[in-house]
Amino acid sequence: MRLFAIPEDIVGSGQEKLPGIWRILDLSLVSSVLLNASTEARNQYEVSPSGYGIHWPELDENLSVDGLLGLGNTCESPTG
Repeated sequence: MRLFAIPEDIVGSGQEKLPGIWRILDLSLVSSVLLNASTEARNQYEVSPSGYGIHWPELDENLSVDGLLGLGNTCESPTG
């Protein structure tokens, strides 16, 4: 398990902004590409202009903020 911290201002799909909050992520649960990358490559990331995603140019890896924070859409079956 490797941990990675994101110190940037980020925004979720519901417009929840997390300004300057460090999020520590277990890379084994997030991305095998990031898990197996060097620390130097992981540290070369860009927050998208909209704040909705993170891109690692050297690794060609993209992750949504919602996915990283567990805010993704869920499908619920109708009850009835």
